[in-house]
Amino acid sequence: MMLVIACILLVLTALPVEAGNGGAPDRDSQHIGALKDQVLDSELVRISRDSQIGRPTSEAHGAQFSGGRVAVTLQVAGDTAATAAALVQRGISVANIGQQSIEAFISPEALATLASIPGVQQARALQPPIGLTVVSQGAAIIGAPQWNQHGYTGVGVKVGVIDLGFTGFSALIGSELPVPTTHCYRGIGQPTSDMSACEQGGVHGTAVTETLMDIAPDASLYIANPQSLLDLHDAVSWMISQGVTIINHSVGWTWEGPGDGSSPYPDGALAAVDQAVAAGITWVNAAGNEGLSTWTGPWSDRDGDGVMEFSGNVERNAISVLSGNEIILQARWQDSWSNAATDLDLYLVSASGEVLRASEKPQRGLAGQTPFEFLRFTPTTTGPFYAVVRLYGGTPPAWVQVQEFNGWSLAYSVPAGSIANPAESASTGMLAVGASPWNQPHVIQPFSSRGPTRDGRIKPDVVSLDSADTVTYGPSGFPGTSQASPHIAGMAALVEQRFPTYHPDEIAAFLKAQGDRSATPDNTWGAGLVRLPDIMDGQNPTPAIVTTTPSALFLGTHPPMLTISGAGFVSGAVARVNGEDRATTLISPAALSVTLVERDIAAIATLRVTVFNPEPGGGISNGVDVKVLDAPTADTSAFIRTWQRTDEPVHQMAVVRTWMWGDDPFTGPLIEPYAESPGNQRVVQYYDKSRMEITHPDADARQLWYVTNGLLVTELITGQMQVGDASFEPHDPAAINAAGDPDGTTGPTYATFAGLLDTPPLDDGAVIVQQVDRAGTVTSDPNLAGYSVTAGFHVQQPGLDHRVASVFWEFMNSDGLIYRDGEYVVDKLFENPFYATGYPITEAYWTRVKVGGVEQNVLIQCFQRRCL
Repeated sequence: MMLVIACILLVLTALPVEAGNGGAPDRDSQHIGALKDQVLDSELVRISRDSQIGRPTSEAHGAQFSGGRVAVTLQVAGDTAATAAALVQRGISVANIGQQSIEAFISPEALATLASIPGVQQARALQPPIGLTVVSQGAAIIGAPQWNQHGYTGVGVKVGVIDLGFTGFSALIGSELPVPTTHCYRGIGQPTSDMSACEQGGVHGTAVTETLMDIAPDASLYIANPQSLLDLHDAVSWMISQGVTIINHSVGWTWEGPGDGSSPYPDGALAAVDQAVAAGITWVNAAGNEGLSTWTGPWSDRDGDGVMEFSGNVERNAISVLSGNEIILQARWQDSWSNAATDLDLYLVSASGEVLRASEKPQRGLAGQTPFEFLRFTPTTTGPFYAVVRLYGGTPPAWVQVQEFNGWSLAYSVPAGSIANPAESASTGMLAVGASPWNQPHVIQPFSSRGPTRDGRIKPDVVSLDSADTVTYGPSGFPGTSQASPHIAGMAALVEQRFPTYHPDEIAAFLKAQGDRSATPDNTWGAGLVRLPDIMDGQNPTPAIVTTTPSALFLGTHPPMLTISGAGFVSGAVARVNGEDRATTLISPAALSVTLVERDIAAIATLRVTVFNPEPGGGISNGVDVKVLDAPTADTSAFIRTWQRTDEPVHQMAVVRTWMWGDDPFTGPLIEPYAESPGNQRVVQYYDKSRMEITHPDADARQLWYVTNGLLVTELITGQMQVGDASFEPHDPAAINAAGDPDGTTGPTYATFAGLLDTPPLDDGAVIVQQVDRAGTVTSDPNLAGYSVTAGFHVQQPGLDHRVASVFWEFMNSDGLIYRDGEYVVDKLFENPFYATGYPITEAYWTRVKVGGVEQNVLIQCFQRRCL
């Protein structure tokens, strides 16, 4: 490496000037270390610098220009609208405004002024998406024709294709393709319904759509070609408004997080996936074609020169590229994505050691600085060229990842962990699709991106076929996960037509269950090559598992119970643990209750859970892993203290009143996923009446809200299971009795109240005589006035407007015997009246239910945390 450094120093002092370019050549050798700026990324520093010396900036590599202005993405701290207004006042053209970012066009001469505009935290050259490419024969192999013959052709299903360009699309309408509904972009932030604006940017999207329509020929088609991340969010919002329920996205974006499915950017591609899935859209994404163009490994610098070694003493990773082909490099490493303090720089060098392009963003622990470097360069000669990583400052990271993002192989590559963005998403309603050639369907394409994700999840989710015929690319002319993905998207459309009540996570689970490796998924194949099962009238479906509750167990959990959520469960369905049957109760076609045996939880282990549906048809589902862990280290004594306050006096029969939580917990401490908790998991414990949870174990355990009980009733009524402060998994509302005996058939279930959440409140002091039945029908019975219960305290919160029934309000504010600090005292039952219940989400209703087998009138009102 000393020779390379010497070469660089030599070039610094004597670089020839190329004739006819109006100035210095497009090289970075004479600027080593000079591209660091607190606001501008290295590309923008380069453009700003070149504008000052008169070099034609519109010829610069790695940036988009329009009318002499460069496209930029600005990360904003604070009010984006106010920052946008300030930009406009300075003559800067604003194209899109997001939650924490702005996309704009700015003259090169004005780039240096961005640092003085309030709110602008970071500025980088706007990067467009990358297409993941290196009737389809795949249709027959994956079983689509048999489904088509049974009428499952995608009819009634709206599918969306979000891609780069749809050149040549119009010429195929009526033969290969239907007439689409369009949301095209003439430029960044310029949507239009004019189809001609989609027929630019290449043929990639046209070929993708051909493949999808081969599988689901009668689906309604919607297309969009966003040119930026905020365009992507706009396209998703448009598809949601149009009722699209399947999106294919054979596109990748630059990295926006550490690779574990998380991102600090609410305007990023991962957030777009979450937005779509939350709206009921199944998102299908190409896994990426970077299996041979990604390197991941520990930081190594044996000779101590500050330059990372990729293998042994090799400090340069070769990329062989022909003249005129663009190289796109990106690097990330172990550090905080909010204030990175380890400063690495990324270089592209020639065989002689000349630095052709540099990315030198500063990472000094300041807000908004991320562990990420990115560069683009189009050589005018044939390679090889070399990627080099240098430590500029800070502590060497535990790991580094380098990727050539335009499909060129690295001499030293590590396929593991090469999954693309947003294919790395943790959303259960998204499928990342790897590729296998149609004529060798049991061989994985060597370039197909692989897992695991940085947090250990298996990727891809499934595999489908590529290199099949299209009119656009010709015979066998479409290799890449870009073609594999629309095969799966087409299948998703057929599944949705056949099972119209399935949510995105259930469609995804169903397709995983059809993978030929679903019982033993891995980070090359995921659940395997998907083939739709043969359809025969009267057959039971193949079951599919979405998740289990809990997702992990502790040693000795009692009782050892699991709830399996999924789709296609039938009478006689049996859950299996490591291949052995377990006692199983069918709750609904989407839920099973399973009783484990003691040996399942006797040792630290991983339990493989599957579901078997009996004949006719039927079969075995995909498998999910449930880990048995050692006892949690969280201080669960806080659970005990919370329970003791109100329920210890009841337990000791020192007072007669209802339980707040229940006599004893019916589970031990459990782990549930939660995005904002350490390790994305929190400790919970279930009681008869509610649950307790510790979401932030590092908080003050003495504070009232250290132990909370979530919004369980809201989740049961809406079907939206909360897995983070702003993250939800969609499920069906719970058809479980909300009042009375568990086997009752007349009273309301939680699902009953789904249609009553927006019922306006009664007048203050109005006597409550309204009653509700199981179907959610509300009537009035004047005889109920004899109970003298009135509409009381008025609660108005965002999205909530209800009155608390007088008897409940009295109870929530009552004094009573409590247990505190080892002694019984009389005090408020609740330090905050809404602590145990949350705010009301329904009005109060009378209903007829059986209590202890005797039918009687019961008053019920549901709050966020529990129903009273």
